[in-house]
Amino acid sequence: MIQKVESCSLKGEVFLPASKSDAQRAILCAAMCSTESVIENIGRSKDVLAMLSAIDKLGANVQLNASNATIKGTRFFPKYVELNIGESGLGLRLLAGVLACTEGCYKINGEGTILSRNQSFFSEHFSENGVELVTNDERLPIEISGQLKGGEMTVDGSASSQYISGLLMGLPLLKEDTTLWVENSKSTPYIDMTIKTLNAFGVAIENNSYENYFVLGRQQYSACHYAVESDWSAASYWLVASAIGHSLQIKNLDKDSLQADTAILEAFKNANCAVEWNENSL
Repeated sequence: MIQKVESCSLKGEVFLPASKSDAQRAILCAAMCSTESVIENIGRSKDVLAMLSAIDKLGANVQLNASNATIKGTRFFPKYVELNIGESGLGLRLLAGVLACTEGCYKINGEGTILSRNQSFFSEHFSENGVELVTNDERLPIEISGQLKGGEMTVDGSASSQYISGLLMGLPLLKEDTTLWVENSKSTPYIDMTIKTLNAFGVAIENNSYENYFVLGRQQYSACHYAVESDWSAASYWLVASAIGHSLQIKNLDKDSLQADTAILEAFKNANCAVEWNENSL
């Protein structure tokens, strides 16, 4: 393929899309509350819509209005549900972690490229901790039956932090307290994001230097008004354009965001750029 790229001049304000990652975490948390949560700036990506469809099947009531969603959750999921998470790897891993901590039988399927991805983490760690698992040769669909045991649990975090995030969302539902030990922990900013979202919904996680997490059992998710952050990954292209001389103002960014892609600001500073904030504009 041959592409012709011509120079241009960019100027103006850029309003960024919502973070799919932040939105999916908040949606699933809201589904486990007994009263209504309002989630602002939810976005309409396929991953977000797949998560909304999943929690609807799990018994939550979802109402979409412009860029917001009102979600009335439920403390009790149905005993058997079949879900389709589309192509969202994060959605799969968050849902699997929660459903493994819920008594029932749940089948999760997907579409497209996710069907070819190896999901051996679930077999390796769920099966040895009280959950019955049926997979398609370590791939989707997977069927989760039973409930994880609390107490001490050790998992390998090298494949993805998303598995850890899913467990941190599910383990508070157990009757027992749990210490989750994580070997080879990776992508810890995304675990920080999960803990921050859980805190917003009234769930506490004790992070011990990313080596282990103490999770108190019998916690209850509390409804809240939650604003989804804009996506720092989407911001990066516009920030680079600004850094090389285009007159752009990037709007709706959270200065205190835990998204890993905020590291791009340090790269700019190291390249002798000035980074200037004006409220939520950069």
